[in-house]
Amino acid sequence: MLQIIPKYGPMTIEMSTAMSSDHADFKGFNPQDEVDANANSEVIDIEMTDEEKAEIEAQEREEAEQSGPGY
Repeated sequence: MLQIIPKYGPMTIEMSTAMSSDHADFKGFNPQDEVDANANSEVIDIEMTDEEKAEIEAQEREEAEQSGPGY
């Protein structure tokens, strides 16, 4: 939506400045870098019942079947 405002709608100087500064905040930001830096950094030990384990395994099998073969 914000991409069509400058093209099709009137913009005040304030709005133009706000939009350009809004986009400038994200230049060079890659959320994947944060995920890579923090992923698997803490092990969480939980206890599950056999019923909960079976439910999760069934969901994983269903997802694997829907995604097709893993070639």
